[in-house]
Amino acid sequence: MKLAFTLALALLALPTAASAALVIDDRFDDGDPTGSVDNPGFWKLQAITGDNGVFENGGFLTLFATKNPYTFAGINSVLDDRLNFFANAVTISVEELTLDHKDVPDSEAVFRLSINSTELRQNMSPQSVSIRLVPGLALFGYKTNHVEKVAAEDLTGTAKGSVIFERFDGRVTGFSLTLDPNVEAGAIIATLVLRTNGTRPFVTRTAKINLNLADWSSGGPSALVMESRRNTSGTADDSYMSASLGRLTVTNDKH
Repeated sequence: MKLAFTLALALLALPTAASAALVIDDRFDDGDPTGSVDNPGFWKLQAITGDNGVFENGGFLTLFATKNPYTFAGINSVLDDRLNFFANAVTISVEELTLDHKDVPDSEAVFRLSINSTELRQNMSPQSVSIRLVPGLALFGYKTNHVEKVAAEDLTGTAKGSVIFERFDGRVTGFSLTLDPNVEAGAIIATLVLRTNGTRPFVTRTAKINLNLADWSSGGPSALVMESRRNTSGTADDSYMSASLGRLTVTNDKH
């Protein structure tokens, strides 16, 4: 008995690994899409014109893009050190995700989340990492040079790299993206975990991103951007692309 007690005390005295710190938590439950009670003003609305909209209702954020060619509805954060994935591992998680579209081809019904070197949208920012979801497909990519109006996940060549192309059945109901600079020197390791309602409830992919601090124009702080995009040239009054999510969290792990 005494030996067991002594062993228990010794185990308690052992150092434990640092746990990830929750640094951003928006449950979209205060009726104001520009932030949360603990983090007011974190988001800015982007290019909300015509019938497009960004709103909170019943604990969900909705990004609603409708009618016009290539229209989008989005939100972006300011440059924020908490999103600096060169300093520590950053994990962004989205819960209770619902993507819906009408009279828009599947491949053009786009939801995108990106971390950028500026507060501009991903296709306008010089450096970025980006995940794009369309029905049945997830794409992840990055870019290190400014290629205007071209998405990171579409680029090829030295300016960027498209590193994940994953098909699945069903729909995505949530996902997490971890960017970890501590796994391998000189590169970021990206881990994408998709939650689906299909035959593969969890889809996990990892990729090495040859992205160094010297490639990142801001030198540290990053901006987080989400958008719903009706990525088609046609005009249809009843068409739309909608993305709703119930919670977004960001955690940092300094190892």
